Amino acid sequence: MGLRRFAFNPHPLALLAACFAIGIGASDWLSMRVALSLGPLAVICALVALKREREGIATLCVAVAYLTAGIVAWQIEEGRSNSSSLRSLYETRRIESGEPVELTGTLARAPERTLDGVYLFIETSRLRYRGDDFAARGQAQLFLPLRDREAERKYRELKLEYGTRVRVFVRLEREESFRNPGVESPLAVMQQRGIDAWGTIKSVLLIERVSDGERSLFWWLAQARAEAAEKIDGLFAAETAGLLKAILLGNRYTISRAIGESFREGGTFHILVISGTHIAFLGSLILLILRSLVRNRVAQYVVTALCLWGYALAVGAEAPVTRAALMWTCVSFAPIVGRSAPSLNALGGSALALLIWRPQELFDRSFHLTFLSVLAIVALAWPIGKRMREVGQWRPTRLTPYPPRCARWFRVLAETLFWSEREWRRELTRSLYSYRLFKTRAARAIERWHLQRALRYVAMALIISCATQLALLPLFVLYFHRVSLAGVLLNIVIAPLIGALAILASFALLLDAANAHLAERVASACEALVALTAHAVDPFAKLGLGALRLPEYAGSGAMIYLIYYAIFIALLRSVARWDPLRFDSRSAEGRWVGLSSAALSLCVAIVIAHPWSERGEGGWLRVDFLDVGQGDAALITLPSGKTVLVDGGGRPRYDLEEERSFERDRRSIGEAVVAEYLWWRGLDHVDYLVATHADADHIGGLIDIARLFRVRAAFVASTEGEENGEFARFAAALCARGIPLYRLSRGDLLRDGAVAIETLWPPSEGMGLRDNERSIVLRVRYGERSLLFTGDIESGVEERLVKSADLRCDVVKVAHHGSRTSSSPDFVSATRPSLAVISVGRRSPFGHPHAEVVARWRTSGARVLITGEMGMVTVLTDGRALDVRTAVR
Repeated sequence: MGLRRFAFNPHPLALLAACFAIGIGASDWLSMRVALSLGPLAVICALVALKREREGIATLCVAVAYLTAGIVAWQIEEGRSNSSSLRSLYETRRIESGEPVELTGTLARAPERTLDGVYLFIETSRLRYRGDDFAARGQAQLFLPLRDREAERKYRELKLEYGTRVRVFVRLEREESFRNPGVESPLAVMQQRGIDAWGTIKSVLLIERVSDGERSLFWWLAQARAEAAEKIDGLFAAETAGLLKAILLGNRYTISRAIGESFREGGTFHILVISGTHIAFLGSLILLILRSLVRNRVAQYVVTALCLWGYALAVGAEAPVTRAALMWTCVSFAPIVGRSAPSLNALGGSALALLIWRPQELFDRSFHLTFLSVLAIVALAWPIGKRMREVGQWRPTRLTPYPPRCARWFRVLAETLFWSEREWRRELTRSLYSYRLFKTRAARAIERWHLQRALRYVAMALIISCATQLALLPLFVLYFHRVSLAGVLLNIVIAPLIGALAILASFALLLDAANAHLAERVASACEALVALTAHAVDPFAKLGLGALRLPEYAGSGAMIYLIYYAIFIALLRSVARWDPLRFDSRSAEGRWVGLSSAALSLCVAIVIAHPWSERGEGGWLRVDFLDVGQGDAALITLPSGKTVLVDGGGRPRYDLEEERSFERDRRSIGEAVVAEYLWWRGLDHVDYLVATHADADHIGGLIDIARLFRVRAAFVASTEGEENGEFARFAAALCARGIPLYRLSRGDLLRDGAVAIETLWPPSEGMGLRDNERSIVLRVRYGERSLLFTGDIESGVEERLVKSADLRCDVVKVAHHGSRTSSSPDFVSATRPSLAVISVGRRSPFGHPHAEVVARWRTSGARVLITGEMGMVTVLTDGRALDVRTAVR
């Protein structure tokens, strides 16, 4: 019976897509040779089984064949990726990352403007390094800063456009960074986007235009996009222009931080990225126009598909756009051949086509989000909507003689939305018999007021929004550590507003050439719409219904996500089989819908409340020196479970950025690195923050931690001369969250059980000290072991410490990132650690750590670990033993 049912699968393309995906995932366990042997054998067995009318076995063999095809496709894709000569040049170390090279290639896309520069995407052909020429096929992403009018003028003189051949002198990079558990690898992100190497061009003078590109269709599309971007910049204010270029042209580099955070808070940021929503809206609009002009459905489909693919190519043809265009093409093709459009089969066909084209899509986050959301709509929202309509419109017929068997609230809601008293009475006048039906009174009143159509839209939109939120909840936590309670409602409101904004903005651009004054009036309406959408989340945020920042379950705790999706699939199955109008054995499926819904609700509560996410160390003191690039961040986890974060990394802020009316939307070190690690640890709170001093690469990340986590208290050395800059921002963040701020000075002692945290510097009378001289120096003692945290102190402070205290320790955080201004010989001799940790990136802009400093620590007998080379360094001790681990083995 099982094989027979398997043979008549109503969604064959969904089954084949699942098998193909399993094959891609299993490619690490099965070799190409095994797959190439097993695949043809499975096909032969399928043909034999078909000839003998064994459909179940034939279907099983076809599934195995597609599984092996997935393995082969992934192995071919891996070989193609590894054949990128640009990538292999860096992976084989024939060229060192960060070394200057002369790069020759053509612009694979039109330049992407940002607030302070331009991104160039170059398809490379040759590379010159230290006098040697290399063939270098691959993709490079280069950023050119344009910080003054002269640089802007010289850039415009180059007239760079799609297809232009250029020669660039640049330091290309391809290396890992921020290697901490739970932190997404920037290298992996670049690889997923098809970028093999990246770099920053120091000056526009380092770009040489070699030749023009060919005037192909792609060139014309790129030119049209570039001209549209210029018109948008000229007609709209900077913040509005940035948003419009994101939703119309796919340029996400011009979104302001304020706009980006507002949409993330409301759970609607996906609307700003050209993907399924935009493609579906554009496709529906084109179809609506064509239906009034052309009757032939095939012609309507072909013209719409061509327009959508032209648009996808014009906006850069990135994976989310092409995925959405492909999905629309497959789903819209279904009605042409007489199939139901919102079906699992159409979704499966889309997935299969995409995975055959680009197998690496299976590991892309946006792929997971897209297909899970569409699955929720197709397999959960639409069936519920269909059952609701059937229940609401029910009247006794030969096939459905009995009233629906469902919950009372469901029946009342369904009748309110779908029952038509007028149609029923009209039907009675034509009938040979009469009867009475007891329907909810609200339905009659709402029908009389002509509100049913609007309420149906709202109800269906809510069902779709809830279904997608349920499907994506674990991914929201794992990928973004953010769940917006307001998103269920805001997605219904914001999507139509963004659609209206896109239409209005397009109208303003078309009108600008004919009537500039009227175009400005329309542009003003666009500005108002942007303000409305940007602040739509504010009322929810004030009520505490904005975004929740949630930690994840890791290790064995991650099983909760597998259980969640197992129950979710059970819910989909029970909803698909549930028919409240039938009275046979399948009516029991209604109870399964209730049970699976209750179980899923429990899982939702466990994921959101995360009662078991935090993981302790069982009486050990743990110190994690995070890899934050050029900066310091160390998380101390006490045996009691309390946490102390000493510094939080950060990027320097330049005057140019501070003068601008808005800041570019990009994640800070505090949120992208430190917070991500804390969430991976299962933490939603940090007990104490310690800012050793006010340099941006120490205190900057603490601003984000104060904003994103519950914090008991914060400690600083001094507020002298820190009224502005990073310290002012830190103090403002603490004030906004009601976090008390205390001053630490020499002699202060914090005890927690057997652990003592002693402040060795600065002195309480330390007025007039320079920035680095004010750094807090902490000594953490636990049993026989001690660790020394030195901030950015320099040799003068080190000399005073050597004279005033016994500095012997087991672990020292080397001062000032290994600069030669610190780590004096006397200080190194006085500390005599077994481990010296230098917190600095692999490629420091200041040349840290200096070679003589590293040599000095090693000569003293210390093992030196640099976070930029080894990733996060973890030290564990129970007061006697000392265990050291690194992220890079």
